[in-house]
Amino acid sequence: MLTFDLAPDEVEGFLAETEDHLQRLDEDLVRLEKDPANLELLQEIFRIAHTLKGNAAYIGHHRMADLTHAMENLLDSLRKGTQRASPEVIDSLLSCLDVLHSLKTEISTRQPGPVDVEPAAARLRALAENVDAAQAPANARGDLLPAPKAEDQVQAQAYLRQGLHVFEVVVGIVEGSFAPSVRALQVLLELGQLGQIIWSAPTEAEIDAQKVGNQVCVWVATAQGEEAIYAALDWLMDITVVNVCPVEEEQGSGGAGEQRSKGDDLSSAPLPLNSSAPAGRVAVKTVRTSVERLDNLMNLVGELVTDRNRLSQLSADLAHRYGDDLLVGRLYEAATHVSMITDQLQEEVMKARLVPIEDVFNKFPRLVRDLARKAGKEVELVIEGRETELDRSVIEAITDPLMHVLRNAVDHGIESPAERQAAGKRPVGLIQLSARHQEDHILISIADDGRGIDLARVKAAAVEKGLIAPEAADRLSDTEAVDLIYMSGLSTAERVSDVSGRGVGMDVVRANIERLNGAVVVRTQLGQGTVIEIKLPLTLAIMPALLVSVKNETYAIPLASVIETLRVRRDQLLTIRGREVILLRGQVLPILRLDEIFGVGGAGLTDQPCVVAIRSGDLQVGLVVDRLVGQQEVVVKSLSSVLGDVRSISGGTILGDGHVALIVDVASLIEMVRRERRGE
Repeated sequence: MLTFDLAPDEVEGFLAETEDHLQRLDEDLVRLEKDPANLELLQEIFRIAHTLKGNAAYIGHHRMADLTHAMENLLDSLRKGTQRASPEVIDSLLSCLDVLHSLKTEISTRQPGPVDVEPAAARLRALAENVDAAQAPANARGDLLPAPKAEDQVQAQAYLRQGLHVFEVVVGIVEGSFAPSVRALQVLLELGQLGQIIWSAPTEAEIDAQKVGNQVCVWVATAQGEEAIYAALDWLMDITVVNVCPVEEEQGSGGAGEQRSKGDDLSSAPLPLNSSAPAGRVAVKTVRTSVERLDNLMNLVGELVTDRNRLSQLSADLAHRYGDDLLVGRLYEAATHVSMITDQLQEEVMKARLVPIEDVFNKFPRLVRDLARKAGKEVELVIEGRETELDRSVIEAITDPLMHVLRNAVDHGIESPAERQAAGKRPVGLIQLSARHQEDHILISIADDGRGIDLARVKAAAVEKGLIAPEAADRLSDTEAVDLIYMSGLSTAERVSDVSGRGVGMDVVRANIERLNGAVVVRTQLGQGTVIEIKLPLTLAIMPALLVSVKNETYAIPLASVIETLRVRRDQLLTIRGREVILLRGQVLPILRLDEIFGVGGAGLTDQPCVVAIRSGDLQVGLVVDRLVGQQEVVVKSLSSVLGDVRSISGGTILGDGHVALIVDVASLIEMVRRERRGE
């Protein structure tokens, strides 16, 4: 059993911080491969790796510390310009991250994992030693800046012996800046607030004379770390922090220091540091809390919403019975105020649970890169709408479906460079992943400019595998033929790979999305590409619903699936191929009777039944109900494990009068119609 210098209550926080560092490294390394000359990005990667190494060494995880040390050495060679960020180097660094993920689990399990660290570390060390300075980017300091003098280096060593940090800070001034000398002076002033300026290029005299180029290099001694330096300079205009590098202490070297007189010895000299200087400009007022606490808070708000609905119902019933009674009026006022406060509380709790979708999107550049390299393709992934927010419960559920879609886009959609050039396309395929809000939903789009879906081939594959009858395939429209890709076991891949070809994927995607009360729509054009749109609710805990009555039983239909409601005469109900339909503005609308589906007995159909038109994907269906009760926000409750999965029911809710209403599974009902159309 492994032992770490980490208290039990510190494990969760340490793992969360480590996971955050690994995810940021994953994202930044993929970016660095596309922009190897980005020295600011390279410095950020080095800082994170350095932090990981320090944290691992602090708790005594020696294997993780050794591996991150090898990773840091390779990054340092990139930073110093003796190595370049080639695809082979990035592959090795990303493989190192995969090993680090495995080592991270040892902290929670306290059991040694099966992963062998040495091969990954040896590969990193070999790359670090195999320098390629001829093709490497220029050093961050540049050749135009002078080096510190001997006395400056002696002074830096004296500060280091006092236990302080000495950093070489290289700052770039944006080309075309209105006043570069002012920007350079601001850099010196800000760093001077953190500690003691040892040396700078240009000097203060050169700045006064406006002899300033596009870079400023400063040696500063400070009791604070690198983060404080970045925070101090972050707010300055026309400034980019290119490099922050610690100056190393010379071990056992008196060298230049012995040339100074004893009276000039700086090892015991007081250091004029501003200890009260703030580490950052802005104090962010945040509190970290557990996910479980947010879930409990959401459950309590759900109960409050149920009681609010009941209080409003009781108030309305009393007003109907006792009219203008004074106490009834006061009760109505109190119920209205409680309803308003509950709405506000619900909104605030919902906001607290919102998470930017970039937490999911940021995992995909690495996925697309690795898949493209394995398939011998060139793929560019463009991501938009990272800041779009949705509920944490939805975030957790969409990662796998999106991963399936992106895998298909790379493997099935994007052609090889040779195929693309032969078709008159650029050799690099394009995949666009975007997210945006649409009313009370979020719309996620995955579009590629690949070969598109060959619907004739899809129908032929479905017939060949016995999934659909040949005559049924001939009757399918293009929209209905697209639905065949969701059938389990269907694949048009010519060979089975570890990515695709087994006939699973899109059926899982739609099943998972519809389980979230969402919908998937596919649009494709042969030779031009495919667009897959996923529509999801912002939250799963509380949703607006249309309440309907069927034989004195109340059901809730998710309002997001409702297109419209209408009343029809009995003579408007037609029958086509054994299925009831109505004509709605020239379009045939299949009809389903909820009383027959749920086996509810009672009086027969009225002369003018109500029809609720619902949609899932591209297909619309009409539900015949007795009466429309009204619209209401309902708290979604899962069915008991004793009941298990009930066909066409996705959950339940408690109404204001205390009765239970079952929530209709719209996707399941529409799937019944799809199966009939395919002859299943």
